[in-house]
Amino acid sequence: MIYITNYFDWDSYEMEAFFEKLAKGCSRLACLEINHTQRPSIGSIHALKQLESLKRFNFSIQNTSDNDDFWEAIQDLSQLECIRIYPAREVNMSKIRYLKSQRPDLEVIVDAMFSRF
Repeated sequence: MIYITNYFDWDSYEMEAFFEKLAKGCSRLACLEINHTQRPSIGSIHALKQLESLKRFNFSIQNTSDNDDFWEAIQDLSQLECIRIYPAREVNMSKIRYLKSQRPDLEVIVDAMFSRF
């Protein structure tokens, strides 16, 4: 398990580079928790596809409600068994329902704020 707390802005390039290195250096990672207000970039989510043993992913969904590409990238992480997303006030339930219809095997937990697995 890796728990990341980041108190500064992460541009998408830095985030993608970090996730690429994480995927190469921690190939057996099973749980990733990110305590940051910024959502993962689509490129960084694609980097996580390399982590075949990643089962649980905890992250912010800030500014994602109308971003279909973001939700498709999450859907494509076929190795995931569970995601925990926050903050609940940002959740577009139609996106969650669609995700669940496409990935009935994926448990989706919606929290008001960050909490750990």
